[in-house]
Amino acid sequence: MINIKLKTFGAVLAAFATLNTHAAEPPETGEGTVFRSLFGDTLEKEKAGPAYDALKADPARAVTPDQVRRTLDELLAEAEASGQYPLPPEQREWVDAPAVGHEVLTPYDPAEFLTSAEAVAAFLADAEATADPAYIQHACEVAARARAMHGLDG
Repeated sequence: MINIKLKTFGAVLAAFATLNTHAAEPPETGEGTVFRSLFGDTLEKEKAGPAYDALKADPARAVTPDQVRRTLDELLAEAEASGQYPLPPEQREWVDAPAVGHEVLTPYDPAEFLTSAEAVAAFLADAEATADPAYIQHACEVAARARAMHGLDG
């Protein structure tokens, strides 16, 4: 059941991806090359083209984004119920959380929270433990900013 739905969903996605390849004018250089590199010409000819033509002939066959989401939610539930795709509780909580959207992201400067020499030392020790030179350099810059911001000796 899941396999059939995924194939149908794949054909719909392929139809949308090839929308421009069925235009009257010839495709520009490079158009469709990503699709062809992923799926080859046979999928386009055998599945996507007919799916696109059927959708164009009968637009009522189109599905809304909510219907697609509901279908994907159902697929996830079926897969979990059959034991094919168990999610750990912390991931399940994230998947089940209601969509919030439109969050305002604000800049975060870790230097604001490094208010003591001990905090700066621990921050630098954690950075050095990664053995990533770029991250260590970034951590040194943050530490310098924290020392200047909070008047710490360094």
